[in-house]
Amino acid sequence: MEDWSDCFNPDALRIRLDIELEENAELREEIARLHSLLGRDVQAIPAAILSVPEPVPIPPPMGAGGLPYADTSSSAEAKIALFRALFAGREDAYAKRWVSAKSGRTGWSPAEDNPFDKNKPEEDRVFWPLTDETVYRHLDSPRQGRSELHIGMYPLLANDTCRLLVQGTRHPAGRPNHARHRIQEIPRRGP
Repeated sequence: MEDWSDCFNPDALRIRLDIELEENAELREEIARLHSLLGRDVQAIPAAILSVPEPVPIPPPMGAGGLPYADTSSSAEAKIALFRALFAGREDAYAKRWVSAKSGRTGWSPAEDNPFDKNKPEEDRVFWPLTDETVYRHLDSPRQGRSELHIGMYPLLANDTCRLLVQGTRHPAGRPNHARHRIQEIPRRGP
């Protein structure tokens, strides 16, 4: 039985793949040679396997508690992975903050196609999924010609579960008590 203890090492897997592809090419050549000795049509043999692209980037390292690790020197992908692990909610929709140009009022609405069409039937609404690009724009500072994007999440998942709880408390004098704010993962119940 083969040793696959290094199966999570992308470099070791790439070496194994290259060896197997070389062996595959040698076997195809041998089959073609045997077919020609038998007088069979060599064109019936399938073409060689297309080259395999370079492996995908290595996922960000895991930190404490199984969360992706990221610090100030980490890539944007690692930071986005950490953000999405900490703020877990629905992936098929997110909220977008708006500011009224007329009154200055602010609020949150689902990000969707044509949000101002109030005559649109509910079944025709197309909500935007939460993507890494959306999270990147939320975390990135605004640039010339690009508006700021503030996103909110819908924590209640499609199966009526929630993966986090945010609890805010107030100091008796009415000031926020930041030391007591908590973010906690709620374990799933049932199957």
